[in-house]
Amino acid sequence: LGLSVDEARILAADPALSTFFDDALAAWDDPKGVANWVVNELLGALDDRQVDSLPFGGAALGTLVGLIENATISGRIAKDVLAEMIRHGGDPREIVRQQDLRQLTDPDALAPIIDRLMAAHADKVAQYRAGKTGLAGFFVGQVMRETGGKANPKLVQDLVQQKLG
Repeated sequence: LGLSVDEARILAADPALSTFFDDALAAWDDPKGVANWVVNELLGALDDRQVDSLPFGGAALGTLVGLIENATISGRIAKDVLAEMIRHGGDPREIVRQQDLRQLTDPDALAPIIDRLMAAHADKVAQYRAGKTGLAGFFVGQVMRETGGKANPKLVQDLVQQKLG
């Protein structure tokens, strides 16, 4: 499946986790992406709980990974959705819909935010153009904060770079 030895070992060591992974994979066929979320995010969030005590099954986690990979939500938003799933269960699509967590991917909606932030921080724009290129990250962070983390980070980065010149 293209997994690392460590990922495969972790997933195979616990029959319940292995079944959970298989169910997630049946919902979203990306072994590497699903394994990453099971091993790194889910197991890290479980604390002392066991995977078979969760109020959702593997298919829900597979659906969550699909939402990330099709750019409906960002990885950051997905962590919040996962936390909600661990607390209360539920379909990740429904959680995203109810909490209005869809990622902002419309450049025309993001451009005015970037323009306003650049006008408010004209000194940093000048510093960027004078060679302090690390300030692009400042603007990306400001846009992400302004949008409550909903903006597509890659798109924001591209738009900021374009506008900074």
